[in-house]
Amino acid sequence: MNEVLACEEDGGYTVRLAEAVYSVAAVKKAAYRYSGHLHILVEQPAPGSIIVRLRPKNPGGDSAMLACDFLNELLDQDLRERIAAETSGIRDLIIAQAFSQVSLFHPDLDGTPEEPE
Repeated sequence: MNEVLACEEDGGYTVRLAEAVYSVAAVKKAAYRYSGHLHILVEQPAPGSIIVRLRPKNPGGDSAMLACDFLNELLDQDLRERIAAETSGIRDLIIAQAFSQVSLFHPDLDGTPEEPE
């Protein structure tokens, strides 16, 4: 279950995430993206559960907005991972074709064109 657990006195937020919804890698990528604005602690207290503690670096800022933006970034990073996994076969085929000496799609087009007589 995903939920905001608490809004702390220092303006920080604690969020519990279900690993079935967001991967740890996506959480870390989103955390890195917001490391300029927030102090972020990622914990995994139990299998399947991720706790993220968000603390603003500049007190007095809109920490609620930063926390919401972090969650939007988390969704973006998770979707990027899922799309990359779903399209990896196509991506690998395109890269193989780009670096191949032969055509993987049209073998009859391989070779040197004949010169007209």
